[in-house]
Amino acid sequence: MPSTWTWVYRHRNPNHPDLRGMWPNEAEARECNGLLLVPMYDPHRGEVLRDWWELRHKASGEALLFIRAEGDELAEEYATPVAEKANWAYMREVPEWSAPPHSLQLIDYLRSTSGVFYEPNFGSLFKKMTSEQDAQDWDQDVPYAGRH
Repeated sequence: MPSTWTWVYRHRNPNHPDLRGMWPNEAEARECNGLLLVPMYDPHRGEVLRDWWELRHKASGEALLFIRAEGDELAEEYATPVAEKANWAYMREVPEWSAPPHSLQLIDYLRSTSGVFYEPNFGSLFKKMTSEQDAQDWDQDVPYAGRH
């Protein structure tokens, strides 16, 4: 089955001048119906997070969903119904999930796929994903407290 997603940048080279000032993962961005599917990038490690994808609204640049999928094809397969069940290209900003522009079929689809879609929360994702374990007690930064 042919993919409905098209590459945003034909060259897909993170060092290309078109991508100056962007994160390296932007080179792998795909577009469908006003949504972008981008592999997630961890700025602390300087690498793309394996099997994590960000579904972003193109016009506003806001993250809609995080997708957990193994490989490009599976990520596109999960993201395609989300792109097709709403008219994303004509929305200037992303509506709340409880607002009328989102169809009931879209909400049912998101609920039916367990462990695939996550609410976008960059802070908690990077805190959980980038730290394999908590720092040992003697390695933690402690603010200096002098005597009065």
